[in-house]
Amino acid sequence: MADRKRLRQALLLCVREHDWSRAPDGLEDLLDPPTLTRLIEQGRRHQVSSFVYLSLRNLDTVDGQTLTALEAEYLAGLATQLKICADLAAAASALKSSGISFLVLKGPALAELVYDRADLRTYTDLDLLVHPRDFKVAYEALEAMNQGASLPSINWGLLGRLQAGQLSTALPGNSVCDLHWHLLSLRGLRESSNIWTEELFERSQPVNLKGTATSTLAAEDQLLHSCLHASTSGSIRLKWVKDIERCAAYKDIDWPTVVERAKQWKVSARVGASLYFAASTIGVELPEGVVRSLVQSRFGRAADSLVADRWTAKTRASVFAPSVFWMRTRGSSPRATLRTAGSYLRRKSLTVGASFNPGSNWSQHADKRGSFFDLVAAQDRPRAPQSEEFT
Repeated sequence: MADRKRLRQALLLCVREHDWSRAPDGLEDLLDPPTLTRLIEQGRRHQVSSFVYLSLRNLDTVDGQTLTALEAEYLAGLATQLKICADLAAAASALKSSGISFLVLKGPALAELVYDRADLRTYTDLDLLVHPRDFKVAYEALEAMNQGASLPSINWGLLGRLQAGQLSTALPGNSVCDLHWHLLSLRGLRESSNIWTEELFERSQPVNLKGTATSTLAAEDQLLHSCLHASTSGSIRLKWVKDIERCAAYKDIDWPTVVERAKQWKVSARVGASLYFAASTIGVELPEGVVRSLVQSRFGRAADSLVADRWTAKTRASVFAPSVFWMRTRGSSPRATLRTAGSYLRRKSLTVGASFNPGSNWSQHADKRGSFFDLVAAQDRPRAPQSEEFT
């Protein structure tokens, strides 16, 4: 068996659902010393080290020193979860005192709701969603918690030009909070979609995160967001693909609603591609015809299949891979794809330009802070009529 194929098979065995009290069947036969070393490296790269540790810990063929190191990483991940949830409790109190409603996105909510074991889904930051009209007050409330010590060197001018959908700040426990006013951070993707924050709040579901009673996305919205997050990030981490698999297996998922809402949001091509990739990689079980309903174009399905064969989430992860670019710019038609690709490249050029000229971009744009918040508040407008996406 080729080394790469052996590694891929071992990694996927660790990530797929199995009895976590023992190793998955067939894993031990794949673990010669070079494969074991690379498996641990790939687990870190794809941010699934907890899966790898729980799959390896009861194998006699794995040496004690290796297991001790993996256990230390696993316990550190649990400590980070506790720290972030403690910061969530403080942030929730500050936001509620300011009259701000919010939803918890991604890591903590997914770990609690869709994973059978919360320790499997590690996370290193906190993502909160607020209404665009509340964004300025919410950010200032979080900023004040840490005596105004937000993350350094905020380039307000660049954020305004990019019309970024999120802003980061530090919390008292030293966690990073990404405050969102929209599910999609990239302007090009946001403007080509039809996602409205108000509806996400109306459909939200309650969740208790280590003692903090709060809310998160509805089950169908959670799945759609996981697909969009994976595709927007280029699907280069198995952790994000696993999120899709767990959301798809969630007991309350209504698949006709998923398909209908993806079309209403004008993201059905991206969602269909993400579901197809997840199914081809870790075996997500999908109802018959779901991908075809989402991606109606034969060309689109053929392109998704071709990219899936070279998908970086199999064993490698590179932001320069063609499959990453395809997932980040996937549109409902060739024209939409070209438009999104142009927006993506413009964003990259702005970001690279700022990094090469830090003196003129990081400090002297502080006066543009107010303009950025005004720009966000202006996005809180009545919803436009819905139109279905053709893919």
